[in-house]
Amino acid sequence: MIIPMTYKVVVKPDDLDRDPAFKKAQEAGIFIPDTEARELAKMAMDTGVVVAIGPTAFKTQAQEVGEYAETWLKVGDRVGYAKYAGKVQLDPETDQKLLILADEDINCIIVG
Repeated sequence: MIIPMTYKVVVKPDDLDRDPAFKKAQEAGIFIPDTEARELAKMAMDTGVVVAIGPTAFKTQAQEVGEYAETWLKVGDRVGYAKYAGKVQLDPETDQKLLILADEDINCIIVG
């Protein structure tokens, strides 16, 4: 088990073949040449599923009170995060590749 510290978030990256947008494009017969794919990859976000959230991730400290506000991100949420962000870590229990990301590298929650 990997337990994130402070403001870190553990995310299991999606496989490109499982990405819904990529899969729909393939099923529709859309072919993206390598040069265009590379250009899109530079601009794109990666996606994944939140596996664990550090105790201070996404929490802003209230200066007067000294307590942390509740976070809106939950384990199991699909997120878009900055490409090339984070550090790769293998989960010792499942041998899956996971990413340890700073909370600021997560750009959005993907709904639907």
